[in-house]
Amino acid sequence: MTIFLSQLLQVNGFYQANGIARYIPDAYTWYEKWFLKYVASQGQQHRITLYEYYRNSWTFHAKGLWYYPCGSQLPTMTIIGSSNFGTSFILFYSGCNALAAVLFLELSAHAVSWL
Repeated sequence: MTIFLSQLLQVNGFYQANGIARYIPDAYTWYEKWFLKYVASQGQQHRITLYEYYRNSWTFHAKGLWYYPCGSQLPTMTIIGSSNFGTSFILFYSGCNALAAVLFLELSAHAVSWL
């Protein structure tokens, strides 16, 4: 099962922005709908769950990837750092990524409670 966490339009930082940026939340929604339709057309909708975040007066900006082995309730790997790999990020910003892997599931349970 693959789980995606996204945001409702109203909690996207570009919601009701000036200029062309105001269309960014709509673009995210369009891509989500397109992706879910594509998954369904392949008969794989049972493998995908999409959740949308909403909290009044908050914005949502997060990116993450966690790996759960088959049958596991806890993740064993995650990537920590920026996931902005566009040209402007590579040319103008410094960043760091790290792969965190848990070798023993007992540590995974402790790490999840710590987060």
